Parts: sequence; C-alpha cells; structure tokens
Amino acid sequence: MPEDQRSSAEPPAKPGNQRRKTIWQEASKRLLQAEMARHGYTYKSLARALGGAETYQGLMTRINRGTFSLAFFLQALRVMGSNSVDISHLPADSSGRPKRG
Repeated sequence: MPEDQRSSAEPPAKPGNQRRKTIWQEASKRLLQAEMARHGYTYKSLARALGGAETYQGLMTRINRGTFSLAFFLQALRVMGSNSVDISHLPADSSGRPKRG
C-alpha cells in the first residue's frame, strides 16, 4: 500500500530487523561488559579464553545485542575469574519497574 494511503493508526515499519531490547537484555549486556572491564578482557581476549569457537566479532555482536543464554553468561564469568556479580541495582520485579518501598 502506498505510504500516503496508510491508516494513521498503523505503526510505522521499523528499519531492517531492528528490535527493542528488553530491560533484562540490556542489564545482562551491561553486567557482562562491566565484568569484562573489571577483569581487563576485550572481546578478542574473551573469545580466546572461551576456546576460540566463536570469532570476536560474533562474540561482540552477541554481547551487544544482549542475546545470550545464562549458560554462556556463567561460562564467560568463570573464564574471567568472577566469583560474583552485584545485581542490587536491577529492578525487583519482572516488569522492569523498581520495587516501591
């Protein structure tokens, strides 16, 4: 349908395959990146430490999207030498809203 005939109620198409990140994807991405920085890891060095099964560009893309499994997250933490991560700043409920006191 031509653009000028579209209903104003129809949402505009997103460019490419762009999707909104959930608050949890963004939080997991930031946690992993913070641990990388804390332990002095780059994407290349983390890819090497994980056994080199994935290129550093592929690893960087996966981390930046926040689309990785908990298993991958734990594996990355372990190879970097992390024993714990602080999640106290994350929302208290699954909606992503902070807990009200």
